[in-house]
Amino acid sequence: MWVVSPIGDESGDTGAMALQIPVSWINDVTTGYQQWTTQGLGDTGEVYLAGTGPMGASDLDGAPHGSSP
Repeated sequence: MWVVSPIGDESGDTGAMALQIPVSWINDVTTGYQQWTTQGLGDTGEVYLAGTGPMGASDLDGAPHGSSP
């Protein structure tokens, strides 16, 4: 997954910064390393990051990226 942010000041954008982040890192954050209960989400609580494309930014229930649970 790529994260891109514009770089500039009040006069305008002068460039962009891009960082490639593994989807597994995003999943670790949203699932608390799959420790939902200890993170306060109970047995069924889930957190998702939504993307603008056809696939979400985070996996569903730890399913392989791009598949449904």
